[in-house]
Amino acid sequence: MTFRNGPIGLIFHTLFILFILAPIVMVCALFIGTAITHGLLRLMRGGDGGYGTSVRVFCYVESPHLLVIIPVFGMFLAMLWSFVLAVIGLREAHRTTTAKALLALLLPVAIIFFMVLMLVVVTVMGAAMLAS
Repeated sequence: MTFRNGPIGLIFHTLFILFILAPIVMVCALFIGTAITHGLLRLMRGGDGGYGTSVRVFCYVESPHLLVIIPVFGMFLAMLWSFVLAVIGLREAHRTTTAKALLALLLPVAIIFFMVLMLVVVTVMGAAMLAS
């Protein structure tokens, strides 16, 4: 595939594709993340609200990402405040405890962290076995 104006055309084409795909990916990630968290809340018997309630909470949780415009600390502040809003929002919307809301949010992160840790351990052990 050739692009008009060489590399500049390729850059603009790529940016255009990302401009179109980014909102679609973000909406998909919102619904998938909400489904995981909502499912964990249901497993822990921690909520009487429906999936729509969880989606509404996570839509509100995304609002602090406007803080990203603040240099250096903006991303950290946005992530921290989003997490706080997620805990409070899930607790209030689903009429559950803070502990269950925290667990529903942190359990997927802990599972992914554990899986990455196991992958690193297995990789290092495999490399050590090949080296000896």
